[in-house]
Amino acid sequence: GLIMLPCPFCGKQVTKEDLDDALYPSGVTWREGEFGRVYGGNHTHQNQCYQFVCQSHKDGCGATMDGDSKEDVVSKWNGRR
Repeated sequence: GLIMLPCPFCGKQVTKEDLDDALYPSGVTWREGEFGRVYGGNHTHQNQCYQFVCQSHKDGCGATMDGDSKEDVVSKWNGRR
């Protein structure tokens, strides 16, 4: 499974419940283009971007992280130290 380190801003621990509630599709899609990734629009072969939010209603700070996949979000979040 995905394991996220505590929030790099407020230190809130990320629980399995947080992952279920706060790691979700951001509404942006991407596809591989001739010169790299192309974002937005309705592509035939589209991939969903994701976002994670440190939930302020659960004592978090509201910090967000976006990525091209769930794994990309987790990798970026865990690297912000």
